[in-house]
Amino acid sequence: MELAWNISTSDIPFMDMNPDGSLSAVVDWERVYLYLVRPDSKSAAFDVRGEDPVKPVIAGVIVKGGRAYVIASYADFAGVRVYS
Repeated sequence: MELAWNISTSDIPFMDMNPDGSLSAVVDWERVYLYLVRPDSKSAAFDVRGEDPVKPVIAGVIVKGGRAYVIASYADFAGVRVYS
């Protein structure tokens, strides 16, 4: 077994995984990033904050159908953003 990814956070991060294990998602509180990881070690990182002037308040992350749905309250928007 090889380490494919590692995230250090001060609190317990939000995480979810497809039931078949094909995609995992984790939110890094400190940097406000969403990490998507596949078993083949392919990964992607997304800045959840984007262009917003303030950090969003993230309520959760759900992985379904190869996409990650982030539920949050952003500067001018509250709802779901989809990442893949």
